[in-house]
Amino acid sequence: SSTFATDATYNFRAYQTDVAGNTSQQFYTIIRNTKKTMTVNKLGSGVGSITSNTGGINCPGTCLAEFAPSTITLTATPNSISSTFAGWNVTGHTSTTCTGTTSPCTVTIGSTNNVTVNATFNLKTQYTVTITKSGIGNVVSNPSGISCGSTCSFSFYQGQSITFTGQNTDVNYAISGWSGGCTASGSSCTVPSLSSNITINATFSLPVCN
Repeated sequence: SSTFATDATYNFRAYQTDVAGNTSQQFYTIIRNTKKTMTVNKLGSGVGSITSNTGGINCPGTCLAEFAPSTITLTATPNSISSTFAGWNVTGHTSTTCTGTTSPCTVTIGSTNNVTVNATFNLKTQYTVTITKSGIGNVVSNPSGISCGSTCSFSFYQGQSITFTGQNTDVNYAISGWSGGCTASGSSCTVPSLSSNITINATFSLPVCN
């Protein structure tokens, strides 16, 4: 008897001699492959990625890979600004800790079934920030979106930190104050974590003459 390694290909040549002494030969190939396929599907409207600790999976991009029977660690990483990780659904596994929103988590692949992993990412809620102005000047946001001037309303994602800066567009006017849902510091005003629709007023004033 012979013992064959897994995940290998063997070529054989067999000889047969008939009663008349004629010899013939046949060629055989034996492929022993215990690897199974893991397919990852990124679902939902959000932005994110799924990676495996052993390489092979880096999805989007590489969302299908073969693995020998083993335990694979998967990590779901949502875009920190726009998205949240909503959870796993795994089928074909021998065992898994990939339930709910646990990440990193493990999937054990057996020698019988291919594995399918669904990972869902959702977009965060967006809220609208509206800038109003008193006097003459411009207000810009970081991250970009508002340049008021012309664009005085923009939707940002829940939890975003946004800083607004007053810019002088007339030599006779300077930013002198802020009001609304932000924390003022000189010519700037910051929303540390956006959680609702808000309106912010920037006041540009003429200098006081004594």
